[in-house]
Amino acid sequence: MGAKVFISYSHKDELFKDSLKEHLSPLLQKGIISTWDDRDISAGNDWAQEISVNLEAAEVILFLISPSFLASEYCSNIEAKRAMELHDEHKSILIPIVVRPCEWSECDYSRFQAVPKDAKPVALWSNEDEAWLDAVRGIKKIAQSVLENNEKKNLS
Repeated sequence: MGAKVFISYSHKDELFKDSLKEHLSPLLQKGIISTWDDRDISAGNDWAQEISVNLEAAEVILFLISPSFLASEYCSNIEAKRAMELHDEHKSILIPIVVRPCEWSECDYSRFQAVPKDAKPVALWSNEDEAWLDAVRGIKKIAQSVLENNEKKNLS
């Protein structure tokens, strides 16, 4: 099974999330990753509990950084706080993906290396596919590292 990837985003950035998932599809098809986001919650389920369970199980956590993400109380305070704790506990790896220009340098999670290259927002690239390709290559590298570590743990 692939590395478990949790995607945290503002619903105002849903098109970016969908584009990311499209670009991640080769990694899904090859079993390098599996993804989860809040659109996977079935009707009638406790959404806060579903998010919490999947965040705790994640090996890679992606933040789609934008002004809307920063303005979201849930994204910025609840998900981000726990994601950073999981990263610091070496239970997951947090990767910010800057999708729209915003002032995020004051955020606690600005200490994490972002993608795409130089944390240039996806929306500012002349070719968004190139931005996503750069981001996906970074995610793939981390996911493969997670899988290798999981194999080593299983062998010992």
